[in-house]
Amino acid sequence: MLRLAVLLTVAAGGLWLAVAPEAGQGSGVSSPGRAPTGAPLPGDHGGDYLPPAPKPAKSSRERTDRRFRPRAPYMKAACELPWRWALETYRGWRPGWSRSTDLITIPTPRNYMGTWSTTSHAGPYGYLQKVPLVFYGPGYVKSMGDFRPSERVTLTDVAPTIARLLGLEMPTATGSPVSGILAPKATTPPKLIVTVSIDGGGWNVLNRWPGAWPHLKALMSKGTSLQGVRVGSSPSVTPPIHANISTGTWPRRHGVPAIVLRSDGGEVTGAFRDFDNDRIIPLDPNRNLRAPTVADLWDKAMGNRPKAGLIAAGNYPLGMLGHGAALHGGDRDLAALLAARGRFTTDRKYYSLPRYINEDGDPLPSYEDTLDHSDGRADGLWQGHTLDELTAAGSPVLGPWETDLALNVLRREKYGRDDVTDLFYVHYKSPDHAGHQWNMIAPEMGDVLRSVDAGIGKLVDWLNHAIGRNGYVLVVTADHGQTPLQAGGWPISQNELFQDIESRFDHVEDGATIMQSSSANVLFTNKAEMKVNGVSPEAISSWLSRYTIADNLAIGSSLAEGYEDRGDELVYSAAFPGRAMTQVATCTGALAHS
Repeated sequence: MLRLAVLLTVAAGGLWLAVAPEAGQGSGVSSPGRAPTGAPLPGDHGGDYLPPAPKPAKSSRERTDRRFRPRAPYMKAACELPWRWALETYRGWRPGWSRSTDLITIPTPRNYMGTWSTTSHAGPYGYLQKVPLVFYGPGYVKSMGDFRPSERVTLTDVAPTIARLLGLEMPTATGSPVSGILAPKATTPPKLIVTVSIDGGGWNVLNRWPGAWPHLKALMSKGTSLQGVRVGSSPSVTPPIHANISTGTWPRRHGVPAIVLRSDGGEVTGAFRDFDNDRIIPLDPNRNLRAPTVADLWDKAMGNRPKAGLIAAGNYPLGMLGHGAALHGGDRDLAALLAARGRFTTDRKYYSLPRYINEDGDPLPSYEDTLDHSDGRADGLWQGHTLDELTAAGSPVLGPWETDLALNVLRREKYGRDDVTDLFYVHYKSPDHAGHQWNMIAPEMGDVLRSVDAGIGKLVDWLNHAIGRNGYVLVVTADHGQTPLQAGGWPISQNELFQDIESRFDHVEDGATIMQSSSANVLFTNKAEMKVNGVSPEAISSWLSRYTIADNLAIGSSLAEGYEDRGDELVYSAAFPGRAMTQVATCTGALAHS
């Protein structure tokens, strides 16, 4: 029997639903008509899913701001960053004294914190930042197909565009309504606005599997598919980017910069709860989320008459819904968060959860036939994996299950059935999980994307029949792309990195370490231990700016095949203390482009 084990495991690119595959399992089993793992599929845009080759660093003459002459090695490297990378990192950094000595790292493109089998996706590079953004709603959204606005569009523009449909002001938003896509004749708001997030469904993943999303393609052609959209801030991981989508502003302002962060009080904490991210509840929406979401503001403006709800895997996308009753005057919006053992949970102090969501127990056996057939063969296996060894999270089961639950909630709670616009959010987690467990180049990913796309098609059918074709708006986007294993990047070993830092800088034997932990590409430092050793974060940053692939090898190890001549390559494009972020954004010219 198929099991759902939702385990929360910290990875450099995000916290992901994970169960390690058994020895002998993997992505090498090809289905009839499918290319083996790593091989481009016919019609996949010639390998557009692969990151471009790293470009040489800018010379001092190419920097936008020539007045600043960096002297320290870490600043010389940081000031050579492309301005867009610096800007997106600046937007994603939450300033504050407690975080001033933590280290911001930007790996050399294609490198990632992880292993030879598990990649991460926390960076400002185009292959992680470019995402789809589709608006569909006859009578409310123009049918323009592929459309490239004159202005730059990021995910912070989603909330202001939805607010424009509602006639709602968002004074805390830094994004703007996307110009030219809303129909001018609409006199009343839609009955229902649904926002779908495909976690890990960036353009490089879609381009890798071009035949796996026909329903999304249909929406793109019938509605408006915005071209050139970027996430807009880095790190590109689930909690901050979903907060970007609904607050209309950056982590620098909304307060959720990563999965794990250092609070103003100095402790390392989760985005919406304490550090114990292995548990979903209890929640504290006010812990870090400092900006209101569309749902927060719409509820307040309409006296809590609108319904707002979220179906999600885990609590990471909570910023897409909002604060619920944690906001003064707010009510307990519906938040169904998938936890362990295949059950949804919530914190009833701030949110609601209908009992019927879990009343049928584990529904997964009903999806076993779907999973068995999803690879084109009814043989009791999925892509060579026995069904009783799999979890639903990284398979083509989670998407249909979330879809059916979402439709059940929409029906039973009567969303879109009165004259007040309701807001509903669906978070499809399985592509992100499949990317961490199997990688985006594996055939498992193609099957998972098909399952999510089928869910989108089923959702559209329900909306057309239950709400009416002219009664709703559907928004579909993603929070980041993924790193393909075949890109040739170096998997940065965090253990080896931390050991090297301690060996180089920590010479006081007091049982404490200079490095505490990490989240995405931020390294948390121990201020007291640096002080005892007379070490500054600037010194560690300069050392990291010269850190090579060979340095990141454990003693006695040799470079892997294909990397024999790459030992002198730098692991990082830049590394610098948090207190230098504004200076880096200035010397790169990033602030001039903001």
